[in-house]
Amino acid sequence: MTRAKALLILLALWSAIYLPGLGSTELRGEEGRRILPAVTMLESGDWVVPYVGGKPFLRKPPLMNWVIALSFKLTGIRNEWAARLPSALAVLALGVAIVIASGLKPGTALAAALMSMTTFGLLAKARFAGGEIEGVYAPLFGIAIVTWLGAWNRGASPWRLWLVPAVFLGLAALAKGPLHLLFFYGIVVAVVASSNRWRALVHPAHGAAFALMVAIFAAWAVPYFRTEAASKASKVWSDQMKNRVTENRFEWKSYASNLPRGVGDLLPWVLLVPVLARRGRSGETGERIPEDGAGRRPYQAVLVASVVMFVALLLIPGILPRYVLPLAIPLALVLAVAIEPTRFAQWPLRLGCALGVLSIGYGAIAVPLINRRDDLRPLAAQIDAALAPGTALTIYDPGYQAWIFYLRVRYDYAPFLENVPASPQAVLARGKERGKFAEKRPDLAVTDTFRDKNGAEFLLLKPR
Repeated sequence: MTRAKALLILLALWSAIYLPGLGSTELRGEEGRRILPAVTMLESGDWVVPYVGGKPFLRKPPLMNWVIALSFKLTGIRNEWAARLPSALAVLALGVAIVIASGLKPGTALAAALMSMTTFGLLAKARFAGGEIEGVYAPLFGIAIVTWLGAWNRGASPWRLWLVPAVFLGLAALAKGPLHLLFFYGIVVAVVASSNRWRALVHPAHGAAFALMVAIFAAWAVPYFRTEAASKASKVWSDQMKNRVTENRFEWKSYASNLPRGVGDLLPWVLLVPVLARRGRSGETGERIPEDGAGRRPYQAVLVASVVMFVALLLIPGILPRYVLPLAIPLALVLAVAIEPTRFAQWPLRLGCALGVLSIGYGAIAVPLINRRDDLRPLAAQIDAALAPGTALTIYDPGYQAWIFYLRVRYDYAPFLENVPASPQAVLARGKERGKFAEKRPDLAVTDTFRDKNGAEFLLLKPR
């Protein structure tokens, strides 16, 4: 198999698996937290501070918001498909990087790429708008480790070895912070130790690469921390890190399920782990697994480092299985090398075809059934219908409300009561604010009420 053929197969299967029904279902889970700041960035021109409901969103760096906003701008549309496209494209970029830059033979590289993009954990995240951000974060880490391992096995120059991965590591930091650096350097140190080539770590190219990573993150962080909104960000981030290690409300049931759920995210390919126990021998011929580049030793080091970090992190209270999802990618590389000479070698291609057929069926059959249970779109449609064409709506301190994405009327946010205009055309507020408006803004009267699927009430107020 040639690399060109491997790329064509990869593109065809990616299209079949990731594109059907991509934009057909309404927003789910945390998608609104990624999309609403992107909308605000486009409308305000402020690309430094993400905002949700008119207030700064301090919990995550803004890369996910940026790529969604750019998708809206480049496609010229603002819908679920455009919002989810960046995550799907990130998985495609990962697959292409594995086929081109991993240093593996084309067939083995294709198997590794298909394993990576069909791991259940990544498949679930990347078909949504940054579903917990891992849809972009994990592929960025994956591209970094794949390009590093490929350069290492080919004996590339130190500058090529370190600088290319540094770009993707810096971008990953802008997506979700620095945890992926633990994964990257855990694997890198294990591979360097297995080859006893410690000088590679102290080469000037490594220092330059680290400076590049910092510069990429600093390009956003420096102007961000000069803004008034960032005054609370340091505390928010430190509290987040603290809670990852010391869970405030420890629950045994949740903690005990961490490892099983983490392993579940690695399905179906984790079922091939027994192949590794054969120590590189085919069950049919007894032949050694063919060497790729520097041979099997780097992949053995990758396996050990990945498994140790996977288990160790999931034993920490507060760490959730999605945090270790990036490790599915180096594990896919290891498994692809292990199964190459065995009867399992065609499994990734076969399962990829099967998932493609299922995904096409999902888009054609399941999506219409799912859409019957919509609740965000109908709520937004009710609010739109209650307003005359051309009405400017002021949304008072809504917090996180994903249905705002579906409003077709013009709106802006009033995070505080004093931000509500003196003579607004219409104001939307949460039901719990009824008393506050009765006391502070008697000039406004409730004309309509709405409820979401959870029973939360929203008030539409207009001048008396």
